[in-house]
Amino acid sequence: MGGLRMRNRQRLTRLLLGFVAISWMTAPAPAQENSIPPDVVRIWQHHNNNGWRQLDQGNYAKAAERFDLAIKEIRPYASIDRRLLARSYCDLARALYHQGRYAEAEPLAKWALTVREQDKKAKPDSVFQCLHVLAMIHKAQKHYADAEPLLKRAIALQEENVGSGHVASAVTLDQLAVVYSEQGKNEEAVLLYRRVLAIYEKINPDQNLDLADTAERFSALMEKMHRPVEAERWKSRALTIRDNVATKADKAKADANAKKFKAFK
Repeated sequence: MGGLRMRNRQRLTRLLLGFVAISWMTAPAPAQENSIPPDVVRIWQHHNNNGWRQLDQGNYAKAAERFDLAIKEIRPYASIDRRLLARSYCDLARALYHQGRYAEAEPLAKWALTVREQDKKAKPDSVFQCLHVLAMIHKAQKHYADAEPLLKRAIALQEENVGSGHVASAVTLDQLAVVYSEQGKNEEAVLLYRRVLAIYEKINPDQNLDLADTAERFSALMEKMHRPVEAERWKSRALTIRDNVATKADKAKADANAKKFKAFK
């Protein structure tokens, strides 16, 4: 279970310390210049990049601290350009989400999404990131009706920019399938799960743990819908994949030990 949670966190960070006062978003401090000084941008970027390094390593409290430093550096210039602040807010929201600090993360993600939606120069991936983070915050709180439209919009952006068969699209489709299932929209969930499974089947299917995870969720849905044959089929498929991965890991460990043994002979 711990490994599954870690993989889920890694998937979210591939696609995403301290309380940030809401007043920062509603009343940013006035800037004294007509443009953001290069040194300020450099320091902001340093803190924000460090935040992402910590985020990728699963050090979420440290990541939040770095994003908070980035925010404090760039916030006084928000009246000139809000884009950098929006980026750090979205990144901080992601770090807080991973810590289960949803009440703090939600308004940050909402504000960042609003800024990026109003920015005609915003890239699709930046809008997607805010949609995705906010959707996951709602999903974690079981606010499925709020998460659903956000995930639909995120999927639309992905499919337009990377294609419906891309593995990144599969991740978001999988999340929407869970949201559908939790709301009792079982037939809609079935359609999405089949699409996700089809995508994962193309990527090292005998050892694809993402495929195993989705297969287990789909199996549980099949049981819920009283379809025992399909439920057993996908449950068995997931077990086979996990056995394959475990066997490969055991073999790799044995080979590594054998090499160490030879080195001492």
